[in-house]
Amino acid sequence: MNKPLQDVVNELESRNRYRVIVVDADKKYVNMVYRINASAFLVQSQPEGSNPQRDQGGDPVSPPPTLKNYLDWRHEQGEKAQPIVIFLSESATLADADAKIKETIGCRDAIVTTDGKDTSPVVIYVTDTDINEYKQ
Repeated sequence: MNKPLQDVVNELESRNRYRVIVVDADKKYVNMVYRINASAFLVQSQPEGSNPQRDQGGDPVSPPPTLKNYLDWRHEQGEKAQPIVIFLSESATLADADAKIKETIGCRDAIVTTDGKDTSPVVIYVTDTDINEYKQ
């Protein structure tokens, strides 16, 4: 969670991904990071036209925003700022995931856990894009 947010954005860009889930040490779902939102947060967290103060080695004096900073900020924004995801058990099929995603307004992601509960360890994460690619 203390990973610099810029590193997360860079990883998403290098993998040509737009979003990724965050899990805790027990592999339980914490939240989702959207590349575009994380990038905007990075820009917002730096005052317009400012150059961060740097030490003699050229490194920023204040630490860069971390993944935790971003997730804390998202949490402060309330329920409407949270991503819409569904949870399925590992016995579910891709057809089940596709149907449930389609019936859940604003949802594009299925989190598969051992028993389908949001408090259980994540087995796999499936996006609507993954499902559509499989259909073809």
